[in-house]
Amino acid sequence: MGTSHSRNSAQNPQWSEAEREQHRQDFTYAQEFNSHASPGQHSTLAYPHPLRLQCKKKAERKANAQFRVGGRPWFELVRTNDKSFAALLISDSFKSSSYAICTMRGEPLMLLKEKFMGSGLFCSFESELFRIDPGTTQPIRVCRVVYRMRMPFSTAPMYDIDLFASEAGHGVVQNSGNGNKLNLSINGRRAAEKRSSSNIFDNKYDITIAPETDVLLFLGIACATERIEKEVDKRNQRGSS
Repeated sequence: MGTSHSRNSAQNPQWSEAEREQHRQDFTYAQEFNSHASPGQHSTLAYPHPLRLQCKKKAERKANAQFRVGGRPWFELVRTNDKSFAALLISDSFKSSSYAICTMRGEPLMLLKEKFMGSGLFCSFESELFRIDPGTTQPIRVCRVVYRMRMPFSTAPMYDIDLFASEAGHGVVQNSGNGNKLNLSINGRRAAEKRSSSNIFDNKYDITIAPETDVLLFLGIACATERIEKEVDKRNQRGSS
């Protein structure tokens, strides 16, 4: 269980058969996570090794982005207003969400509910994250990510990240860095790092999650910050035109 999947391809000839088998087991566990979780109880998708997810943004079909591990798709970020997703909207609570992080089977694991309001210095950018209860399929609010307006060259955190009761046992989430490199920690311990390309034409970014760390929570936070940053950039461009 100690293999790190940071190589570029699940079919890399340098991988041993044991490494390929471990990758298959890790992938299967992620795809079947909700079906094995206990209804009404907090379950965490975590691995004993670092997990590097490479995000490729997509413009076609229903997926807005796809997350790969070792070259293999593990998760997709899907617009919840897509007609093909409508059958999964079991409760009204889903309908107010903007995106869902889904398995490659299309099962939603995490919802993102976005609020973008105002303009200029009075903008408000916020994203709430919800897990899906495996028993009731109802969304459970777990986290709020709020963009903090900063003065140029400020070293203050870019976000206020608050965990709700269902996730409070994790501790306090801190963040540092900027749009191209965002560090996320829990109680001072490194939990995840998001690296984005400085090339505006490059639609990729990486998320590396530390061992024994809640993969879905920090993948959701990383997705929320990426979406917020794109909305901030979009509105800044409108304001300067």
